[in-house]
Amino acid sequence: MNISAAARDGVAAAVRSALARSDRDAYQRSPEKVDDFWTDAETWGDE
Repeated sequence: MNISAAARDGVAAAVRSALARSDRDAYQRSPEKVDDFWTDAETWGDE
C-alpha cells in the first residue's frame, strides 16, 4: 500500500468536504435571489 498516496487522497477528500460544507453554509446564510437584469439584458439583443 502506498501510504503517501493514501494520505494525499485522504487530505484531498477532507478538503473537498470542508469546502462543500463551507459553500453550503455560505449559501444558507445568503441565498441567491432572482435577478431580473438578465431578462432585460436578453431583450437588448432582440432590438
